[in-house]
Amino acid sequence: MPTDDFYSEPESYDPAVMEPVPFPDMEDSSLVPDDPGIPSNVPEGEPNRFQFFKVGELTKHLEAASWLIDDFIESSTLTLCFAPPESYKSFLAVDIAASVATGIPWHGLQVKQGAVFYIAGEGIPGLKKRFRAWELAHDIDTERYPLYLSSGAGDFSSIPKVASIVKSMNALCEPDMKPGLIVIDTLARNFGGGNKNDAQAMNLFIRNIDFIRRVWDCSILIVHHTGYASAERGRGSSALRAAVDAEYMITRQKESRLISVKGTKMKDADRPETKNFELRIINLGITDHRGQQITSGVLEETNKQIFTPPKSVRISANHEAVLQAIRSRTASGEPTTRAVILDDLKAQGLNINSFSKWVNKLTEDGLISERNGALYPLVKS
Repeated sequence: MPTDDFYSEPESYDPAVMEPVPFPDMEDSSLVPDDPGIPSNVPEGEPNRFQFFKVGELTKHLEAASWLIDDFIESSTLTLCFAPPESYKSFLAVDIAASVATGIPWHGLQVKQGAVFYIAGEGIPGLKKRFRAWELAHDIDTERYPLYLSSGAGDFSSIPKVASIVKSMNALCEPDMKPGLIVIDTLARNFGGGNKNDAQAMNLFIRNIDFIRRVWDCSILIVHHTGYASAERGRGSSALRAAVDAEYMITRQKESRLISVKGTKMKDADRPETKNFELRIINLGITDHRGQQITSGVLEETNKQIFTPPKSVRISANHEAVLQAIRSRTASGEPTTRAVILDDLKAQGLNINSFSKWVNKLTEDGLISERNGALYPLVKS
């Protein structure tokens, strides 16, 4: 079977490497009984992998949450961070990966050290520069630590190729340093040939990365793009957000190097406070063929606040009539008191019984303000 440069195509799983066993094919009709009774095709003596536990026994052995990064990423969980292009999401992933591999605190938060495998789907040269910038900023040589970068993208829609990833990781893992984190950057480049908007294809992707998580009992961080219609959710099927344990939205302030990292989901703990970062440019100490300095950057936490422009809001025809009357008179330099605007609406034949409510709504939505008895528009027409 043809293969690409990065993967070999194993014919089957190697049980010695791939414990626990892979998921069964749920579309295999031999696994589905014809009636609600006990299926007759289950061989005698075969172990039953589906089990029940008595709740009363489980509640007597509770454990506190275990954190990969205190109050930010739990151990053995699936975390998603998403952002539009050029929002420094890979800088954030590099920062987290290097901190976990080296064991140094991540911006004041303690980390559990572990091997880190960064599966990069694009921009390998740029990632090398970002890791080098991190080394220089922290005065650390990462060669002494278990931090690994892939030679290309993965294909998490293919079980044999997922097996290949695990085997490559297994060959690099040391007995006293098991994987603590796997970074998948980005989902799009590592998704495979399926449709990311299709719930079935997304569930296959999730099932395969969850298989790797269970093999190593490690955390997985997925770097993702925002949706086409909304910058406040990840792109593709909503099955992804439903499956992750934690989710972070990255927002960059335009024409600046400031970003905010806001927790938008934390399944089993309180959402952490929003963190703000600023990208600091690092001179890498090398030049290009023109003699120009090559630079990259690292994220530094900052107290600077990110300005968030007001969200677009939908308003009724009556609200729009009020807003247009205010804009028109403002543009002409005419008075815009409530009485004047009210007369304008009456002249249009509108029922003005709810005029005060319309004005209050536009004020609450940040579309107008009222100062010294006059109404002013806050957005351009």
